[in-house]
Amino acid sequence: MRFCTTFILLALCLCAYAAEDVRAPKEPTEPFIDSMDDAAEASADGKNSTTVVTNAQTQKRQARWRIRAFYVDGRMVEGLASFAYTEYVTDFFEGQNRYYRKLSLAETASIRVNRWKPVLSKAEEDRQLYYFMPELYRIIARDGEIYRLDKRMKMLDMVELSTQRGNTRIYMYFADYWLGEEEEEGQWENSGSRDFDYNAVHPNPETVYRIDFIAEE
Repeated sequence: MRFCTTFILLALCLCAYAAEDVRAPKEPTEPFIDSMDDAAEASADGKNSTTVVTNAQTQKRQARWRIRAFYVDGRMVEGLASFAYTEYVTDFFEGQNRYYRKLSLAETASIRVNRWKPVLSKAEEDRQLYYFMPELYRIIARDGEIYRLDKRMKMLDMVELSTQRGNTRIYMYFADYWLGEEEEEGQWENSGSRDFDYNAVHPNPETVYRIDFIAEE
């Protein structure tokens, strides 16, 4: 009888201890990612190919803007576009100094491409495919200040646009074939120029060279 009583008391103690020890599982924690605090430090080696400043810890919803896009041939299209990032850094050399200035899309009135850079994509005998990517931008802020950016803004290479007529895509880069083995002797297939540097400042007429930011929706 005494043995049974002792066993029952021991079982009750074990149950009480187990109940106290059971805890709800903790919520999983997200991995910590260092933010980019200084754009100048990120570009110090001169190899930074993008100017978009991001912070994975404080990523916000996509910004939706009404924009106007202007083509080289004079056409214009207006619609709504979404941008994953709302801030960027103007980054350019003047003399021996490199200057930086962070701007938001809300502070930006217009971004315009002034020069394109030929990037070899595919080489064949007597025929080379080049993509002309934006290399120099002229940025007009809403306060009237003008800035330059001499690095590519990848988020503007291609923009999906929602218009009254439907959805479309606009491109701030273009392509052309160089017909010839040497840069000094050849011709661009589309533009027809025999000057290898011609397309850098004479883009394809169907290229968008200017985007104006009208209002955030």
